[in-house]
Amino acid sequence: MKRYLCTLILASCGIAQAATVNFTITLGNIVPTSVGLTPHQVIQGSVSYDSSLVSLTGDASLTPVSDPTLTVNLNFAGSLYHALDDIDPLFPQFGFVDGEIRAISYRAGNKHPGSTVDGFVQIEGNLNRFTYSFDGDNEYLGTVTWPFQAIPEPHTALLFAATALLMYRRQRHHYT
Repeated sequence: MKRYLCTLILASCGIAQAATVNFTITLGNIVPTSVGLTPHQVIQGSVSYDSSLVSLTGDASLTPVSDPTLTVNLNFAGSLYHALDDIDPLFPQFGFVDGEIRAISYRAGNKHPGSTVDGFVQIEGNLNRFTYSFDGDNEYLGTVTWPFQAIPEPHTALLFAATALLMYRRQRHHYT
């Protein structure tokens, strides 16, 4: 039984603690209607990361280099945007204060078919600002809001429970 408990503790320490934060973008008064956007349109997105890499005290930041599980999911103007779409390989960058997400820095080239090379999509979470352009000349604004508290992903808890059950069954079977 002691061996089972030690193995269970070691297994649980090795499991990444995934967290997801959902954010909302509200577009401003002026939008390019030619691409199907409407004033004050609300768009949902999310970011995910390994919360075990974030200190519960002080400041911390994560990038795809420090956390390869880091994701960005945003469907904007009919195009999907992900973490690896950021123009700089060291970004996106998530900033944390006392374990809670407080800033997102993300800038990707605009994927819309009508966009030029200079088009972009940018989330500035610390300023609560969403900026986008389809041509690099005309910039449009929106606001970003998100809860500061991360939501643990259910599959992490399920993985832990399944591991514990399998180890218990194996241990029990071994002694019968």
